[in-house]
Amino acid sequence: MKNEQLLLIMAERILGEKAANIVTLLLENDELTDEAISRAIKLDINETRRLLHRLFDLNIVKYRRIRDEKIGWYTYLWRITDSSPEAIIALRKKRVLEKLKRRLEYELDGPYYYCGKCNTRYTFGEASSYMFMCPKCDEVLSPYDNSKLVEKLEKIIRQLEETPP
Repeated sequence: MKNEQLLLIMAERILGEKAANIVTLLLENDELTDEAISRAIKLDINETRRLLHRLFDLNIVKYRRIRDEKIGWYTYLWRITDSSPEAIIALRKKRVLEKLKRRLEYELDGPYYYCGKCNTRYTFGEASSYMFMCPKCDEVLSPYDNSKLVEKLEKIIRQLEETPP
């Protein structure tokens, strides 16, 4: 499978059909402005820009900025990235692992308390400042057992670390 096809599949699976349409258009053209992309795929300019920025965050597209000397505004020209799909996947995996590790660290930082009526969880500091009463409904907060969540996070992290990029 060609790199272009992999980029298209990644865009569609992560961000949906509209993002895939943008990638398809950019694969067919060297560089396009966000306005040209918006017109070509008949999508609102704000949604087009939002998707372009999300594609940029995923390292699927990149841009260059040129300044109009007369009015001082910038024009952004968007194109497909030079990065390989493998590099993009490795970067995404790294970011996901970082998020999961931060979440695991947060979960291990407990204890936590829970309001069964409001379905809201509080840290020990929050719960103690509320005198262990829910600030929304005045129910007594119960200790929250997050051991299953911690186990699940540890398992996912372990699996991701064991798989090659």
